[in-house]
Amino acid sequence: MRILVRCPNPIGDAVMATPAFAAIRKEFADAHITFLARKPVDEVLWGGRWFDELWGVQKEKSVWEVAKKIRGVDFDLAILFRNSFRSALEAFLGRARRRVGYAGHMRTMMLTERAKRTERDTVGSYIDLVKAVGVSVDEPKLELFATEGQEREADEFLRKHKVEDGEKIIVIVPGAAYGPAKLWRNDRWAEAADAISEEIGARVIVCGSPAESHITREIAAKMRTRVVDAASEGVRLGAVKALVKRSALTLTTDTGPRHFAAAFGVPSVVLFGPTEVERTRSFLDDAVVVRKEVECGPCQKKTCPLDHRCMELITAEDVIQAARKAIKA
Repeated sequence: MRILVRCPNPIGDAVMATPAFAAIRKEFADAHITFLARKPVDEVLWGGRWFDELWGVQKEKSVWEVAKKIRGVDFDLAILFRNSFRSALEAFLGRARRRVGYAGHMRTMMLTERAKRTERDTVGSYIDLVKAVGVSVDEPKLELFATEGQEREADEFLRKHKVEDGEKIIVIVPGAAYGPAKLWRNDRWAEAADAISEEIGARVIVCGSPAESHITREIAAKMRTRVVDAASEGVRLGAVKALVKRSALTLTTDTGPRHFAAAFGVPSVVLFGPTEVERTRSFLDDAVVVRKEVECGPCQKKTCPLDHRCMELITAEDVIQAARKAIKA
């Protein structure tokens, strides 16, 4: 049996799908399972035990190019975690015999089976999806793995900046691909990072995508303690995953890499602003959430049309206190 798993595009969603991924592997132990993930999400999944093959596909690839690749394998089953018209069309044109996903997005007729959603949060919705193919998840658990290459890239980066073996590190991920409404003020990141770094004796590593390097540079420039700007040096997502794995504490906005900390059991602080905690509530028990109740939120908007009060009301002291709580937990 050959199974295609179309992975979610957002980084955090890919991590939140890992309990369902593990259940598919367990249920179809003898099947050949191929994962299809958009780059750089494939870097997050590398090292996992859930697949036999992992196809990393550039965003620029056309529907027809992806469908042709799928068609070349003759899949018996396609499980579509990506809830989009395009993912269903690719599987349909790729002639996967069974195509399972959620209805909607004008794709219902391209599916052979439609899953029923009972859970509102993302982890639960993915578990509902795999139930449609007879897969059950008893105790959902986020899991990630780092490859030797990813660990080596992280090691080389730390050695380059003279971070000693065994020296504590704090990873900060201040960006948000979602949109500017999730961002916190750079001067407050710097203030909180300085205080926490001095308190626990740790080096600060500021991470992000190349597109977020203007944010990481400004935070690093405002800090008085030792800090390394990984985003400006082009450290790749897989190595960021390895850095989070070995960190003593991770501080993030509601962005993808916050789920790395949850999967690796690393203490973390997550700043929530416009987004709804309930949608990603699973495994937040292991994180300390910093959030201010405001009358206009959570609005789910990518750009704030008002005064950004949901994030502006969060002080550096709020984050410092949350960090202390996370480390003691």
